[in-house]
Amino acid sequence: MSTELIIVLVIVVWVTIGSLLRGKRRPYFQLRQRAFPYRKRVSVLGRSEAAFFMEMQRQLPQGFYLFPKVRIIDFLDVTDGRRYSIWKRHIWAKHVDFLICDLNFNPVVAIEINGKSHLAPDRIARDRFVNNAFQAAQMRLETVEVGSSFALSAQRVAARLVSSIY
Repeated sequence: MSTELIIVLVIVVWVTIGSLLRGKRRPYFQLRQRAFPYRKRVSVLGRSEAAFFMEMQRQLPQGFYLFPKVRIIDFLDVTDGRRYSIWKRHIWAKHVDFLICDLNFNPVVAIEINGKSHLAPDRIARDRFVNNAFQAAQMRLETVEVGSSFALSAQRVAARLVSSIY
């Protein structure tokens, strides 16, 4: 046997064994576990998010809806048709803390509550990517710092909504 053929056979066997050991994902209907490992969360929002939601809801002008925890893919479209899947994957699992829409459910402004977690290097990179995506989409993204006055932050957003700055 030639050396090339032996190398190819070794690679094929290695890949096959690796995929068998790693196991494949089972389709939903093939899961054999009797009890599913899920439970309901106590709240959809964290303490800071809930506090801001209540304040923003109180100050939200008529003609707008406030939605918590919305995936970015639900309101930003990917425009690069050739690399659609690549760009879609980058925003698929990302969400914003709040999205304000008009009465026709058109997105107007997104809001992020930034706490200490946003100081981590991976979070800084994520925030930079999200900011660039919003800038490219010509959509406003407001950030509110944990520890700042949520009343003043909500008031600022509400005033911009009323004056049509967005």
